[in-house]
Amino acid sequence: MDPPTDAGSTDAGSTDAGSTDADVPDRRSLAAGSYLAMPLSGVAVYLLTDGGEYERFHAVQSAFLGVALVALLPVSAFAANIPFFLFAVRLYFVAAVVVWVVAMLTAYNGIEFEFPVVGPLARSHLAD
Repeated sequence: MDPPTDAGSTDAGSTDAGSTDADVPDRRSLAAGSYLAMPLSGVAVYLLTDGGEYERFHAVQSAFLGVALVALLPVSAFAANIPFFLFAVRLYFVAAVVVWVVAMLTAYNGIEFEFPVVGPLARSHLAD
């Protein structure tokens, strides 16, 4: 004889009404993939998928973050010519890699982490 089951429980194949986009592993992989080659991968995920709010947020944030990092690249290249700023340039590249890894890990783990400046811009872009 089987034990009684809870009437509100669901089987493994169904989706819970309270689940979010971040709960689905494929959506989290897509969101993390939007950071892979930012800003291009973010734009591709945004335009080529019919994803939910979670991956669209990460795609837009990836695009904005990638543009910001690419825009700072000439500044860091110019500063590399000044011996004192060589350390700052190296620090910039290390920080860019750390930001890239943090972005991919938070997206893959289902966390809607907003980076300063670009996170609120991404939210406001999606609200329009």
